[in-house]
Amino acid sequence: MNQKIKFRTIKSYVKRNRHLTQTRLDAKNLLWPIYGLNSKQKILNFHRIFGNDNKIILEIGFGMGDSFFTMAATHQNYNFIGIEVHEPGIGELLNKLKLQPLSNIKIFSEDAVTVINAAIPDNSLHQILILFPDPWPKRRHIKRRLIQPEFIESIIPKLKREGYFYMVTDCEDYAKHVKGVMQHFQQFFQEEAKITALPINRLSTTKFEQRGIDLGHRIFDLIFMKK
Repeated sequence: MNQKIKFRTIKSYVKRNRHLTQTRLDAKNLLWPIYGLNSKQKILNFHRIFGNDNKIILEIGFGMGDSFFTMAATHQNYNFIGIEVHEPGIGELLNKLKLQPLSNIKIFSEDAVTVINAAIPDNSLHQILILFPDPWPKRRHIKRRLIQPEFIESIIPKLKREGYFYMVTDCEDYAKHVKGVMQHFQQFFQEEAKITALPINRLSTTKFEQRGIDLGHRIFDLIFMKK
């Protein structure tokens, strides 16, 4: 029996109560039974969920879903699991799926660490993707950053051998923080692989990436492959 990892209770996000537009609400009411998952279902059977054995890509924090939807629509020979707690983002993604249905997407509206610990099978993911997570730039908030040693410990068994952990940020301090955390894990190659080596690369510019570019920030693509 696999031993589950206990996590700190500090959240890496702030969940704000924002009302959904009627269009997004209608999409969610209609499509959540088709696309939605929850961790109470326990360890998932991806073959049963998707009806195939295609490679699994997990994105944590897909925001408004633009990049996530584009990747899934472009790479329909892969299956995509998305995690997001922002209700308008979930509603917007489901509205996109209402207009263009895709069979290779499933969604969690829960804390990522809960999902990983409770629902993701070991040795099942080909790539974990995190695009522009909240950098929590103030020193007193660094403990809220998602990428912490215990988080990396949790994803190691979930990734397949030669699976990728891929994070993108425009916060130089967060990039240094991630490299500092990852250097303690011998299970990953520490050299930064080329983006072209990734199974799935981001195909569109996110809102947060464009904001960083507009501010003159450098974009850091942090790529680690499990040995």
